Amino acid sequence: MKIHKISDENKNLFPKYFYWSIPIFLISNIIFRYFYYEGTATTDSFSYFKLAASLPKIKSSYFPILYPFLLRVTNLFTNDYFISSKILSIISILFILYFTKKVNFFWKEIWILLLSPICLMIMPMSWSETILLPILIVYFYLNYIIHK
Repeated sequence: MKIHKISDENKNLFPKYFYWSIPIFLISNIIFRYFYYEGTATTDSFSYFKLAASLPKIKSSYFPILYPFLLRVTNLFTNDYFISSKILSIISILFILYFTKKVNFFWKEIWILLLSPICLMIMPMSWSETILLPILIVYFYLNYIIHK
């Protein structure tokens, strides 16, 4: 039985290809799941769209105002609330990845968090949770810095 040795040039191939597979998986997830209209727009999403369309005159609402406000701002560029919600979701993912890499705040753990089934279910949806995740990560970072 002949045993093959791993050469020095092939030792570091796994981490390099592994790190490239994660963004490729996320990008394919964005392409195939984000723009599927029937699965990602719920009754809450339509309530957010209606609330964003009625800004700045709000009669009553049970929902937080930040997400409809950001929908309204991105709607100025796209003229479609559904596409605006997808753009906000993609911006929030990119912000999370950029922020955690820039400040070196549990970057690998955040990748694993974003690849969890719950995040893969929440991020394509047109919900306010897509904006909540970057806010929570910035909050956790500030809390980590203060109590360090």
